[in-house]
Amino acid sequence: MTAWARARRWIAGLVLGAGALAPAWAHKGSDAYLALAPEGARIAVALKDLDQAVALDANADGRVTWGEVRAAETAVHGLLARDLRWLDERGAACHADWRFAGLERRSDGTYWVAEATWPCAGADAVRRLDYRLFATTDTSHRLLLSGERAGQPVLATLAPGESHAFAAAAQAQGRLDTVVDHVWLGAAHLLQGPDHIAFLLALVLPLHLALRLPGRAWNAGRPPEWRGLLAAVTAFTVGHSITLGLATLGWLRVGGPWVETMIVVSIGATALLNLYPVRRLPNAALALVFGLVHGLGFVGLLREAGASPALLPWALLGFNLGIELAQLALVAAWVLIVQPAVHRPWYEARVVRGGSWALLGASVALLAWRAASAA
Repeated sequence: MTAWARARRWIAGLVLGAGALAPAWAHKGSDAYLALAPEGARIAVALKDLDQAVALDANADGRVTWGEVRAAETAVHGLLARDLRWLDERGAACHADWRFAGLERRSDGTYWVAEATWPCAGADAVRRLDYRLFATTDTSHRLLLSGERAGQPVLATLAPGESHAFAAAAQAQGRLDTVVDHVWLGAAHLLQGPDHIAFLLALVLPLHLALRLPGRAWNAGRPPEWRGLLAAVTAFTVGHSITLGLATLGWLRVGGPWVETMIVVSIGATALLNLYPVRRLPNAALALVFGLVHGLGFVGLLREAGASPALLPWALLGFNLGIELAQLALVAAWVLIVQPAVHRPWYEARVVRGGSWALLGASVALLAWRAASAA
């Protein structure tokens, strides 16, 4: 069998295997959005998440109809009343009467929207929100809390089981609290995004990242490529920071399915260049260009959260810091993981080239899956 025939068999196998994983790879993390206003609160929860808790798809035919939505109103609003607990200054819970306000299309699907007036005799009386939605079904779920309470801007993220204490009416929410809150959100967003992780892996795969260990010589005299790693990661950071900042602040308005498609293309293209390098195309240049695209993929979460202008820059700072910290943690983990193998003579063929073929196959499978889903 020729080398080209073996390569074709590899590609076919990888595409078929990755095709089964494509829907999971494309899935966005579970988020809900709670907006506070002077008259009350408005929440948007994805139908796909609610279906796991109250079985919206009553006949299990794979789609939720308008009739099934209306039939589930009592169950959904009972779930919200139970798992979003408004507490007064004494810690007593106040009942919120949620009303169905329609369906809303967002970047990752259709959302159930419900509204309620302020419980606890008004916004000033509410001192804490306890959030428990999907606590037993999805620990990666996050609530993005935004808007204003008692005339002060509010911006926070809550995991199931966490609570948010509202500042007194005369106090504004601290900028540091907003930054810290969104550091965790940015880190979680990157770590829950297989497409971003796959691109980062494609960038570092061809780099020889050996640590100098006692009694261990460099592999065939090849020095570690720490400078290349620094250049690639820095370029990716600069690229996605530019578009993330511009789009979040409203100075760049780009979005739609093509962004997600281009992110997948970036993985495949980088993996292909690992297999067939182009001499005058440095890894850092590739990271910078595709980093601009990935920045547009990061922006949806912050934009849809509806942060107030006063807190948005601090949320953006924390979110970006979280992405960078998670990115550095992943690169450090990769360096440590490959140490037992990086000196081996088979490392280049099995890890670098094999990993690149796998990423290329997965990206092709995901593009095919998205095309079939859109048809």
